[in-house]
Amino acid sequence: MGMAGMGPGRRGHGLGATIPGALLLVFLGGCGEGADAPRPLGAEGAHEHGVARLDLSIEGSEGALQFRAPAAEIYGFEHAPRTEEEMARREAGLRAVRERIAEAVRFAPELECSISVRDVADDHGAHGHDDHGAHGHDDHGAHGHDDHGAHGHDDHGDHSHSDVEATFDITCAGPLAGSRLTLAFDRVFPGIVDVDLQVVGERSFGGRYRAAGARIDL
Repeated sequence: MGMAGMGPGRRGHGLGATIPGALLLVFLGGCGEGADAPRPLGAEGAHEHGVARLDLSIEGSEGALQFRAPAAEIYGFEHAPRTEEEMARREAGLRAVRERIAEAVRFAPELECSISVRDVADDHGAHGHDDHGAHGHDDHGAHGHDDHGAHGHDDHGDHSHSDVEATFDITCAGPLAGSRLTLAFDRVFPGIVDVDLQVVGERSFGGRYRAAGARIDL
């Protein structure tokens, strides 16, 4: 279906980088009866506390979703973990992204959509997805070596900004176009108060929506 080219959602790559710039300012969707009207999108790639980014590509009954949010909204801090408590909080936050995204991004129940995680990562070098464990194996071990260790080493340990990013595949029982999406980030990540949503499909649009309860027509 042409989704394979999306890949893990690291900054500067993936879906967000393929959307024509003109579309980023088009607000055509999400305005049906009972739906929320969007506000203008934030700057592409901006690190804005309280704001998550969702890039949704849909084709028929399938789709791909890229998610990005400040690490502070996922596990409470943005520096490299310094204590066992912080390591545990980080792992719990990444696990919530892996396992609970369907609670925060809710497709129409009648579509019976399933969301499977492809990749979850933050700026501290470790991926949070068991079946992508090869990222920590010898063939990718350079991420933990001196030449790449800056992600978690002291010389970069005080970075003021860090993001959590994830990529998901979506499979539904019926077409996504014309259905309604509901945001419920307050159930999982209450620190996220707004979502910049960019949709590419039969109707492409983008806008900023409230993270708790926004209803958007696809």
